[in-house]
Amino acid sequence: MKAHGNTALHMAAALPPGPAQEAIVRHLLAAGADPTLRNLENEQPVHLLRPGPGPEGLRQLLKRSRVAPPGLSS
Repeated sequence: MKAHGNTALHMAAALPPGPAQEAIVRHLLAAGADPTLRNLENEQPVHLLRPGPGPEGLRQLLKRSRVAPPGLSS
């Protein structure tokens, strides 16, 4: 896969569904990865999840996750 402006979170979202993918996505979000960033194709990480019931939990997590603007984190 070429970079195409993808972040680490984009790349993790594009992995095959499973426990490893979920662990990586959760780790990146906990470390402050921004799920609202778009790549050069105007896609957010949630758009790169493979279809099917497996990643539904990740889909909801990526949609709910919001990054606080600098200086406003709690």
